[in-house]
Amino acid sequence: MNELVEILNLCYSDGMKNHNCNELLICFGVKYANKIENYGITPEILVKESIIPNSYYSIFIRQGMELSKYVKIIPGILPEQPVNMPMRKQEENYSE
Repeated sequence: MNELVEILNLCYSDGMKNHNCNELLICFGVKYANKIENYGITPEILVKESIIPNSYYSIFIRQGMELSKYVKIIPGILPEQPVNMPMRKQEENYSE
């Protein structure tokens, strides 16, 4: 799950810089829908563990997950560099 959170942080921070945050979060949902479902987590959990300040953004990830049945992401659309973020105390284990 940490890998997904890091990628989500990257999409969010890049989207905020370039004013396309919602679109990148939808693309994130499309590209990583299978991984999110395989981990048994929800977009809300991912957003809570990320640097994203508002759970509202989980809607865009969920939209992307639904669209993943019909579309694919063109390579190079999502940002690829990691984002440095402070460590947060893990409150619960969601990997059950």
